[in-house]
Amino acid sequence: MKNLFWDSNVFIAFINDENEAYDVDSIRQFLMECQGKGKKYHIYASTMSLAEVTPGKMKSQEYGEFQDFLNDFEGVIDLISPDPNIIKLAGHLKDKKYKKGSSDKRIMTMGDAIIVATAVELEDTFNVPITHFHTFDDGKGKIGPEGAKGISLLNFAEWCEGIEDDPHVARVLELDICKPNHPEKHLV
Repeated sequence: MKNLFWDSNVFIAFINDENEAYDVDSIRQFLMECQGKGKKYHIYASTMSLAEVTPGKMKSQEYGEFQDFLNDFEGVIDLISPDPNIIKLAGHLKDKKYKKGSSDKRIMTMGDAIIVATAVELEDTFNVPITHFHTFDDGKGKIGPEGAKGISLLNFAEWCEGIEDDPHVARVLELDICKPNHPEKHLV
């Protein structure tokens, strides 16, 4: 069985059935393949998703609230709460100044830092190998404190000029951060 780690925006895309912008069919297939006998996948996420998948972001009425969605997928999705090690790592990642070429330096938002740190700690501390870290985070439109733009998680490696040797940044670089496109997508 393969372990997936989902960013909050994957849940939002699925719940809102945002087919025009995202491959929601792949997300649905991952969820289906997490259930019943012969499970192929298990999904992990940070409890930070409880703060990011807010009622205001849920346009669909199918699930009511995010907790209702999680209840429907009990045993399929495990939320991991940040412990002191996760928070310490998140602070370290957030404190870095990310740069790509001649562009202005960017930051990692606190939410992204906690979510990424959770995935790293899940592997390193709890020995849960993460096959893919799924996200749609392309860094567009995110503004951090002091007006600094947030980095793209999908393009994280491109934003690590000069800091790629930092052991914590290097550890994040080892994650397979990608969009949730199913490798064996069924015809719908």
